[in-house]
Amino acid sequence: MNRKKLAVLLLILTITLTIPLFTQKTVRVQALTEEQLLELGFHNYTPPAPRLAGYDVARAPGGRIRVFIRYCGDCPPPLPQGVKLIKKYRLLPLLLVEVDARGLRLLRSTPGVLGIEPDMKVHILSPFQVGEEYPYVGRYPFLLNETVQMIRADKLWDKGIRGEGVVIALLDTGINTDHPNLDDLDDNPETDDPKVIDEVSFVPNESPRDRHGHGTLMAGILSGTGAASSTGFYSGDETKNATIREYTQIGVAPASKLLNVKVISNDGSGDASWIVSGIEWAVEHGADVISMSIGAYPERPGDVIMDAVKAAVDAGVVV
Repeated sequence: MNRKKLAVLLLILTITLTIPLFTQKTVRVQALTEEQLLELGFHNYTPPAPRLAGYDVARAPGGRIRVFIRYCGDCPPPLPQGVKLIKKYRLLPLLLVEVDARGLRLLRSTPGVLGIEPDMKVHILSPFQVGEEYPYVGRYPFLLNETVQMIRADKLWDKGIRGEGVVIALLDTGINTDHPNLDDLDDNPETDDPKVIDEVSFVPNESPRDRHGHGTLMAGILSGTGAASSTGFYSGDETKNATIREYTQIGVAPASKLLNVKVISNDGSGDASWIVSGIEWAVEHGADVISMSIGAYPERPGDVIMDAVKAAVDAGVVV
């Protein structure tokens, strides 16, 4: 089986079927001064980005914020007073810490610290609306039996390329593993062949289960077997009539397996640190492909999420 073809196909599908679904929200942070926030994460670049002071930064108790520390070498630098270590990443020379204003000042002059970057928040945008036109796909609703033909996935199926042996890590709001399209590989309850082979949640105090809906939707687009049928679908607060027969709405790679990596909370928000943790976990757990329907743009050279993506690609994973 040609895995490269399938991986490229999955990437095309993600670009084609989704518009940017996450964005950074503007909320002023009061704990640190505007000057301090302008410098945060930008002391290696000139000029600093003037919008940073208005960003929604992941907060900690006591007016502290969470930031990433980039460091050189194999050993992280000693942390000065006012800085609390939260996590040391393995995929990158990167620390996640909680810091107050004094600790931030001390970090800037700490030997071995290459850069400091805030742990930004991301938020899901509004869902598709019935009757609206969207780029590349046209007027909503659009169904999988239409879109898989648009990208010619059905032509690969005819050649026997259906995703066998490919593991896709989905970084999203979680997956409902009991959904008929996602509960097993062959839709036979007598066999023990789960489609979701492992799962984890990086959202504090939330299980990997999807209580938002977006992650399960994306899992179905990527890998759904098509076993589910329906007589309607939701649009906002309404249920629209639509007859959907079994095995008409099949995902692009229906024979692939999934890793459920929850990095967005049930309320549709998340932290950059959760996403970086999810990418690291996916690489370490054997993902061939990482899928993230995340539309936030890199805010600077060396954005931590982009660096994590590059590290995953260097490890042989298609992202």
